[in-house]
Amino acid sequence: MIRCRGGDDFYYSDYEMQHMLRDLKIFKDMGVDQFVFGALTDNQEIDESKCMRVLAAASPNKVTFSRAFDHTRESKRSAGILAGLGFYRVLTSGQRESVNEPGAVQIISYLVTRHSSGSDELIIMPGGGVNSGNVAAFINMGCQIVHSTCRSALQLPKIERLNKLGVSDSNCVYFSDYDVVRELKDAIMAAVHEKETE
Repeated sequence: MIRCRGGDDFYYSDYEMQHMLRDLKIFKDMGVDQFVFGALTDNQEIDESKCMRVLAAASPNKVTFSRAFDHTRESKRSAGILAGLGFYRVLTSGQRESVNEPGAVQIISYLVTRHSSGSDELIIMPGGGVNSGNVAAFINMGCQIVHSTCRSALQLPKIERLNKLGVSDSNCVYFSDYDVVRELKDAIMAAVHEKETE
């Protein structure tokens, strides 16, 4: 992922763009062959100019548009812009915090159907809440790929600190859970098998 900082906005300064383009070149020189990036204007629209700079720098490698997509005002219009720019796929939770929220599945389903072929083909990759309990629905609607953290929380011992020092006071860390990954893989394989035997 080409991103120079955390936070929930994707509006980048020229300096930040220079930094990210330099990072992209380093990764590309190392042999990385796919990238994830997303940039928006201050009005939460796709920043076509900044996206074109990244697509040109990454070429001929594929670029996925990040969940910045979920901050855009109009999913249908935004997906069309991304396809027109040349993005390979888009990561989305259906413009909701999670794919499990009302309306998310309907948006994802529309996008999958609309962008499955033709001049504006764009692979739709659901992410943000995808798990073994809901992945079959995404496979059945035609999704070729899904994204999941497959994470679990590990509670750490509570230690009294003298000072906070700006550090989070959370006493848990998240990790990729082998068992959750296996459950998701098994659910995907079962859904694919069922779809193939229909």
